[in-house]
Amino acid sequence: MTIPSRVRLTSLLLTLLFSFSVAQQPPQSAAPALPADIPATAERYSMLLMGTLAGQQAVWTASDGTLHIFFQFNDRGRGPKTTSVLKLGANGIPVSESVTGNDYLKSPVDENYSLESGTARWKNTAEQGEKKIAAPAFYLALNGGPSEIALLAHAALQDGGKIALLPEGEARVQRKTELDVEASGHKKHVTLYAIAGLDFSPTYFWAEAADKANDKFFGTADEWGSIIPEGWEASNPRSASRPKQDQRFPLRRPRRQTCAPRAQRNSVRERKSIRRRDGKIIRNQDVFVYRARITTVGPSEAGSPRVDPQLDVPLVIDATGKTLLPGLWICTPT
Repeated sequence: MTIPSRVRLTSLLLTLLFSFSVAQQPPQSAAPALPADIPATAERYSMLLMGTLAGQQAVWTASDGTLHIFFQFNDRGRGPKTTSVLKLGANGIPVSESVTGNDYLKSPVDENYSLESGTARWKNTAEQGEKKIAAPAFYLALNGGPSEIALLAHAALQDGGKIALLPEGEARVQRKTELDVEASGHKKHVTLYAIAGLDFSPTYFWAEAADKANDKFFGTADEWGSIIPEGWEASNPRSASRPKQDQRFPLRRPRRQTCAPRAQRNSVRERKSIRRRDGKIIRNQDVFVYRARITTVGPSEAGSPRVDPQLDVPLVIDATGKTLLPGLWICTPT
């Protein structure tokens, strides 16, 4: 039987309208439910992935004085689910921490840290060690909850804006800007902090005043993922979360120094690089980069690094003391 053209056209239009309607609907939340044992008094946060609810953070203080942080989210079947239990010292720095659950790839997490008699000890899936410390130091948990970054910032600000990290490194904290946010008729005054020393560029988070001597975690906000207190999702301070220029921060360079214009080539001088095929370390090399691609690798010459003669104003990055690994980071010039 032949279907009349009008019927076929009507059916096609209905199908297209249904498809368009489905496409316009916001994606359904894939957020897992909070465990039933989370206290009703816990401070609760929404974890948003691309603006869609995908998980939660819950923070509370138990009757024994320990700080508990539960964190989970679902990213297409992946995502962490961890519970951190911290005991804080008189200066607000954790003297013990345990983290259990699973990481982003669903591998088991059993992480522990303790500070006793001036000796710090830690164990996680990546490393195990101990160190004698004579000055305040902050253990950077491998699987810690998001709110821990506020504890780190508070500890650093007590000592002029910097603090030693465990196992290694140093964090430096700066206040960057302040903002008033509003939701459902309520207002909060929040402060943006930048922390250098945790990654290749500063890590940003927002804090709100908890008391005269301390700020507590308010949230993080960026295009991929944000953590915002429940009920304050619409106040997401994303636009102010990553200042376009942060030249006063020594560990963050202007973008033009890390991503060269398309018409320019870079010369990177570093002490050693790792070959992709066999993992062999090659020392004292100059690496030329053109349009985000490595073009030449060769031995460094004495004195100034070699520069491509075709360039009038070449960009030279001194990476002495560092190791260059190909294929791990992609830089897209603008």
